[in-house]
Amino acid sequence: MWRRLGFSLCLAAMSVVVLGTRVYWSFERVRVQVVANAAQVAEDSSTVIRLPDRVARLSGQAVAIILRVRGTSEPITVNVALDGRTLPDFLVPADREVRIDTSIDSMPAQAREITFTAPRPGWRITYLEVANVHGHSDGIIGFVVVPGSRSVEPILPPWVSLLLLVMLAALRPRPSWPQGRGRIPYRIAAGAVLLLFGVALLANVFTRFAIVLAFPTFLMCAAVLYAEPISRGVRYFWGRGLLDRGGSPAVGSMPHWREVLLAGAGLVVVVAVLLHAQVRAPYSVPDLGDPLFSMWRIAWVLHQLGADPGHLFDANIFHPARGTLTYSDSIILPAITALPLLRAGVHPVLAYNLLLLSGFVLSGLATYVFGRSLGFGVVGAWTSAVIFAVLPYRLDHYSHLELQMAQWMPLALLGVHRFMLAGGRRYLALTAVAVAAQWYSSMYYALFLSVFVAVFALVLAVLSRDWRRLAQVAGAVLLGACLALPLAAAYAGSQKARGERPLEAIHELSATPADYLQPTDRSALYAGMNPQPAYGERALFPGVAPIALAVAGAWPPLSPTRLALLLSGIVAFDGSLGLNGYSYPLLYEFLFPFRSIRVPARFAMLVGLTLALFSGAALARLRMGPRRFSTPLAGAVVTALLLIDAWPTLRLVPVWRAPPPIYGALGASSGAVLMEYPINPDPAAFGENLPYMYFSTWHLTPTVNGYSGFLTQGYDALARAMRGFPGGDTVPYLTRMGVTHISVICALDGRFGDLGVPIMDRSKCDKTISHLDADPRLLQVVRSEWQGAPALLYQIRK
Repeated sequence: MWRRLGFSLCLAAMSVVVLGTRVYWSFERVRVQVVANAAQVAEDSSTVIRLPDRVARLSGQAVAIILRVRGTSEPITVNVALDGRTLPDFLVPADREVRIDTSIDSMPAQAREITFTAPRPGWRITYLEVANVHGHSDGIIGFVVVPGSRSVEPILPPWVSLLLLVMLAALRPRPSWPQGRGRIPYRIAAGAVLLLFGVALLANVFTRFAIVLAFPTFLMCAAVLYAEPISRGVRYFWGRGLLDRGGSPAVGSMPHWREVLLAGAGLVVVVAVLLHAQVRAPYSVPDLGDPLFSMWRIAWVLHQLGADPGHLFDANIFHPARGTLTYSDSIILPAITALPLLRAGVHPVLAYNLLLLSGFVLSGLATYVFGRSLGFGVVGAWTSAVIFAVLPYRLDHYSHLELQMAQWMPLALLGVHRFMLAGGRRYLALTAVAVAAQWYSSMYYALFLSVFVAVFALVLAVLSRDWRRLAQVAGAVLLGACLALPLAAAYAGSQKARGERPLEAIHELSATPADYLQPTDRSALYAGMNPQPAYGERALFPGVAPIALAVAGAWPPLSPTRLALLLSGIVAFDGSLGLNGYSYPLLYEFLFPFRSIRVPARFAMLVGLTLALFSGAALARLRMGPRRFSTPLAGAVVTALLLIDAWPTLRLVPVWRAPPPIYGALGASSGAVLMEYPINPDPAAFGENLPYMYFSTWHLTPTVNGYSGFLTQGYDALARAMRGFPGGDTVPYLTRMGVTHISVICALDGRFGDLGVPIMDRSKCDKTISHLDADPRLLQVVRSEWQGAPALLYQIRK
């Protein structure tokens, strides 16, 4: 026993150490060839080679310098220096060409040249490359060879590594396995894996290089080492039967409308408890960024639908550019949903927050109805509803209104599931309407939902061998997309102006498997568990409770429905990996809409829905087991645990109740074109224009300022041209752009601090006002006070 335990611990420790220190999820190889096609001949004892600007991408990294040198008739020693920093010398034999690999621990940010010095001239540099790798392999064994001083970022938090160590040690593989003919081939394969792991761990100890394995390679090697426990598991599941066609009802009963109303009321209470800070501060938002952007989109859509629907997408930002509403998600359906509130006189901020919270409640309610339709019972369906309603992913995106509008996803799956297994054309209609509604609510989710639904329906069709119904479902999804054709036409029309997302940006916002262990900073329970800060939109940890329940729900035997959900969830997980995964590069290559997607990691919402549904399945299994688990007390206990698991820490900032009172003379039909000051001369800081867009919900005057998912070339030029404002040629430049009015809001002149709150620099604004008042080309129209500082409106004289 002790021999097997020691063997298991050693094997687990080696596997975990390799995974934690010598494995990468993704690795951006940067290779800059300085000399490649024409040899550089040393005319005298010293040769200087200038480095191209591209090497700036390597600044701060451990860098490999790879060169090939052909010697003279006698051996020579060549000295190398990077910007005066001496590197190791190397010997070049007589009349031979040799490859030299050297490295530096950290590439200077402003590296300019490499100097080579030798006793005599005549030798040649036939190749010179500066890179962050010495070599790589993309074959079955994938790895990169990097400078030995390069630190490898751990892909797992320490607590996960410790948990994995315990789990692997508990598997206790038998050293004597297998018996018979396969023993020798297996021993050879396992020995090769152990040798590879040993080389990866010790390479940088005995050489100047480090070897880092690709994650798929590590998985393949781990499968070899743990082949015996894997075979045990396969035999276990095979004996129990992977697929259970009769253990649970294929289609459950639809809930009564009174039950739906009661579940909705319960979800209102759950969301109000979870987001109590927001309920107590209805005129506050998490930051003065995207929430203001969403308020502007709602106001513009409602105004234009009533005034000029034919130019709905020609928003009032980035004048004179057209189609600027298509530079981001247009959220047409959520805007229409807010219309009754705004018509009733509800303040835009309060209406926005009510609409935001409705996304939590309605998403949970739709999941409850789907769970009841799947036969989960009340407690199981309620568990699914609560998990999907309070998913930590939602809290991480609390500033993004459109990313809360996921209530159409469960309804689309409900329609597909009931039609595939029970028929009924009304469910085809539900599928088409839900897909179309998702397009008009969140285009990201609609695109991802289409992929999820396709896999879900395909698996059900394969298991039931009903290809006719699969074709009808495909027709319903296509009909839903056709209902969104006006939307598609508008976005296709502005495609040339917007361009495609650069691959570098998509790669940065493609998740890695480790991101599913990265909690959001808004999590009260888990935020401090990972010392690494969350990267962009890639804090995807769903919490312990949903994972544990989902594993129980996905445990074989699986019904056809659960198998379809499992495979769809796997596809969604792989889709969230973006360019780090397998499916997304194909989607990007062959499906045009995916070329406008910036954040593949948002597939995680469908991963969360899958976890929620499997959690409901786990509770349903308990309900059908020998010990019933369907009492209200059980539902209350599960709800409390889920709320504790998802409990957030929300920081809110109040929004101005009214704009500066200088916009009274302006309006959408006034013929004015506005430039709002201050304007940051750095075009990348165009998010500082969001307060102006919020103010424009009161007047909707065309403006040259703006913010959206894309940046226009016109705004880029404008921001750079305004660096000298109000002096130089800035006023004539604005006149050429068609600007008729200039606003100056001193409360926004300064830097933007935490949560996007502006910090005023009054002296700077006073100087600007003095220059404007002294300019004869400008007429001061209105002057008032706002937030304790001047706010002025000027008109450019004709």
